[in-house]
Amino acid sequence: MGRKQDIPPEIEASLVYHIFLMELRGFALTISEAGKTWFYAFKKRDPNLSVRKPDALSLARARGMNKADVTKFFEMFENC
Repeated sequence: MGRKQDIPPEIEASLVYHIFLMELRGFALTISEAGKTWFYAFKKRDPNLSVRKPDALSLARARGMNKADVTKFFEMFENC
């Protein structure tokens, strides 16, 4: 049975959506950041959540992460 859920279901659904969006953008939440107890209780209520090993950064992406290319990207982005 456990204790009463503190977060209303609609807020919890919004939080799950946000977690998935952040994961798609490369900022996945780790169990240590969430807290083991909280994460596993939260996961029990939403079976769509899972623990995955992160993919390694590809060589092409790693090479593209240099100051000149990043600066060029943001200059182009600001001009859109």
